[in-house]
Amino acid sequence: MTPVHGRSERRTLPTPGLLALIAAFWLVPQVVALFAVPGVATGPSYGSVRAALQWEVVPDAGGAVIALWAIVWLGWVDLVRHERFRTRRWVAVVPVVMVGAAVGATDLGRLDDAGAGLVTVLVVGTFFTGVSEELMFRGITLQAMRDRHREWLAAALSSLLFGALHLANIVVAGPGAIIQAFWATGLGYLLYLCRRVGGGMALPIVVHWVWDISSFSPVLGRDDEVIETKAFALFLMTLALLAVVAVRRRSVPTSPPPTGPTSGVAGGGAQK
Repeated sequence: MTPVHGRSERRTLPTPGLLALIAAFWLVPQVVALFAVPGVATGPSYGSVRAALQWEVVPDAGGAVIALWAIVWLGWVDLVRHERFRTRRWVAVVPVVMVGAAVGATDLGRLDDAGAGLVTVLVVGTFFTGVSEELMFRGITLQAMRDRHREWLAAALSSLLFGALHLANIVVAGPGAIIQAFWATGLGYLLYLCRRVGGGMALPIVVHWVWDISSFSPVLGRDDEVIETKAFALFLMTLALLAVVAVRRRSVPTSPPPTGPTSGVAGGGAQK
C-alpha cells in the first residue's frame, strides 16, 4: 500500500468533523476580518476597497490557510494535489466553455472605471476565493466523501455542500441566496469535472478565479447590486453544460482506476 493511497498512512475525516471544519472555514476568518479591518463595511462586497478587504480578501485568505492546514494535518497533500480519477477527452469542453463564457461576460468597462485599487483587490480577493473554496470542496470535502461513498455520490455530496455554503449569503442577499445556492451546486459539479480534466487542483482553481472575476466585475465600485443580462447568460450556460454532462453521463467514468503496481497516480487512472 503506497503512501499516497494507503489508509494507514493518513488520518480519516468523519462526517461530523468535516461539517465542523467547513463551519470553521467559513466563520473563523469572517470574525477575524471584523477585527483586522476597522469598522463594518456596508454595500456590496466589492463596492469599496475596505468592503472587499473585510468581506472577501481577508476571509478567503484565512479560509485558504485553514484548508491548507487541514490538508497537511490529515496527511492528504498528495490525495488533494493529484487526481487519479481521470476522464475522457471530451470533458475538456467544460473548463474551456466556462473560461470562455466568463471572459466574454466580464464587464471591462466597469473594470476600467473602478480604478487600479479596486481592480487589484478584485483580482487578489477572487484568487483567494478560488484557492480556499477549491481546496475545501474539490480537495478536502471530495476526498472525505470518496473515503465512504462511490465516486458519483462523492461528487454529488461535495457539490451539494459547496452549494449549501452559499446559503450563508441569505443574510445580505435575502431569498436570492437560495437561487445562488442551487447555481453554486451546479457550478461545484462542473468544477469537480475540471479537477478530473486537469488531473489536480490547478485547473479548478484557475477556472474558479476567472469565473469570480467575471461575476463580480459588474458590481465593482458600485453601492448597489446589479443583475445583468450577461449574468443570466452565464446561468443558462451552466445549465447547458450540466445538460450535456447529464446526456453523456455514461462516458464520464466513475469507477476507480486499477491499483496495480504499474498504475501511477495520474497515468494509471487516465481513460481516453
